[in-house]
Amino acid sequence: AGWKQIPSTSSMRLLTFQIGEQTELTVILLGGNGGGLRANLDRWRSQMGQGPLQDEEFAALGRIEVFGKQAPLLELRGKFSDAMTSRAFDDAAFLGVVAEEPEGAWFFKLTGPHAEAQAHRQEFLDFCASLRR
Repeated sequence: AGWKQIPSTSSMRLLTFQIGEQTELTVILLGGNGGGLRANLDRWRSQMGQGPLQDEEFAALGRIEVFGKQAPLLELRGKFSDAMTSRAFDDAAFLGVVAEEPEGAWFFKLTGPHAEAQAHRQEFLDFCASLRR
């Protein structure tokens, strides 16, 4: 309830939902492994002005179920900037999940102003957990 599918700003996006005033959830599928799990998580971190994951940070990532198996959950807070969409927030929340499947790598990303996006955190987690093959 309250999610609105909106036109995607990139041909790479399969789906984009507006959740709240400024929070978006995007779904992307890339063939192969999309450049690799670690590289994609680090790319997301760069969108939040953060450096690459250290080995201990990578090992400590939370995991959630997507498509019936465990996938890493990246949760960040900071300044968000997405060059592809020109969306930017000084105090943002970022939740991202990468699910590697035979057909490719699925990317699920929730971004928006921190307070608003955090209010939708559980909905994002429930959405990811609801996905079935």
